[in-house]
Amino acid sequence: MVDNDMDYKTVRTVEPAGSLRIAIEAVRDLDEALEQLVQSSEPKTMEEENKVLDLCPYFAIVWPAARGLAQFIAERKSMWRNKRGLELGCGLALPSVVATKLKAQIIASDFHPDVGPWVARNAALNHIELPYQTWDWRSTEGSPVGPFDFVLASDVLYEKHHPESLAAAVTPLLKPNGRIYLSDPGRGYLEAALDALHGLGFSSEVHAISVEESSHRPEERLEQRRTVFVYELS
Repeated sequence: MVDNDMDYKTVRTVEPAGSLRIAIEAVRDLDEALEQLVQSSEPKTMEEENKVLDLCPYFAIVWPAARGLAQFIAERKSMWRNKRGLELGCGLALPSVVATKLKAQIIASDFHPDVGPWVARNAALNHIELPYQTWDWRSTEGSPVGPFDFVLASDVLYEKHHPESLAAAVTPLLKPNGRIYLSDPGRGYLEAALDALHGLGFSSEVHAISVEESSHRPEERLEQRRTVFVYELS
């Protein structure tokens, strides 16, 4: 049996993004949350085991790629005003919150069934309205209604089929002059994703951004930096 309504312990932190200070509610301890999920689940079949893996709350902390994308957005304030955007695999939705603060109209989306309430809480903490839609971008079915001026995605390339799926999902949703902002820490499938998008006619400009490394316990601010890459595709 798999329980997809877990009550994880949480903590509130502040994420800097340019001149903005964004309040974020995250899971208190990711390792603790993963253990809680495993202990509450007793998968009997391979299908149930896969469902447990899909329900792992990896979305529930802020990862470096999301920090990098949020910083990129915050440093370009005038780009977002009155623009309509979509975030894929939003997790705690830090980039969406920042873009909304800068007067963009964003829909945040994620496949994980637990993400919606977290997005709502983080929107409320920052005194904004942030529409949310459950959507698995690995399938074009049920996609948000476009067209959009831009699409945001951070740290979404984990599996072999993700590059082609990402390209297939994003391109029909963009306006003719729309842009994709893809943030990645340099995972193995990044080049394949860029190749797929270049093959569809996109050109790219890369921005290297130094951000704080993430701890599995968000209250522990690590004194470590890492570089993430934000690709601006147009």
